[in-house]
Parts: sequence; structure tokens; C-alpha cells
Amino acid sequence: MAVYMAFGLLEWENQRARRRERVFRDRTNPLDLWTDQQMYAKYRFSRLACINIIDMLQDELEHRTRRNHALPPSLQVFIALRFFGHGSVTDDSGAEPMA
Repeated sequence: MAVYMAFGLLEWENQRARRRERVFRDRTNPLDLWTDQQMYAKYRFSRLACINIIDMLQDELEHRTRRNHALPPSLQVFIALRFFGHGSVTDDSGAEPMA
């Protein structure tokens, strides 16, 4: 019995060692990063228009829980605006950030 328990413990340790560590990406707010001209070039809306859109949609986009590190409504809106404005989430060159 003790050998079986030791083997089970060893197997559990091996599984734990094989698990990938979770990586959380930086979620910097674009309103803090970009100038007004960069905001318009990137999202096709002015800074004030982006803030108004976020305010209108915030209640519908807000997650009820913080589990799984859900995206805040502001970043959800910026991702959608980026896609609607350019047809993709990344720049044509594939390199974010844009000047």
C-alpha cells in the first residue's frame, strides 16, 4: 500500500511539473498610450468618441466576475474598433505599436 501511495505521489509531482505556467499579457489602456492623432489613425475615432462608445456599451460588456482575467469593456471596445476600422487586429506590417 505504501509503495502504491508513493508511486501516486510521484506521478502527481510529474504532472504538476509538466503543466505550463499561465502567461498574462500586458493590458495597457490605449487611452493612456496614444496621442489623439494616433488614436484616430488606429481606431478611426477620436479619443472623446472612443470614451463615449465605451460608456454606452460598458454595462453590456462588463463581466460579472473577475475569473479567468476577463478583458475589461474598454479593451473589448478598442479591439472591436480596431477590427472594424482596418479589417484586422494587427497592423499590416504585423508590428504593433503604430507611430
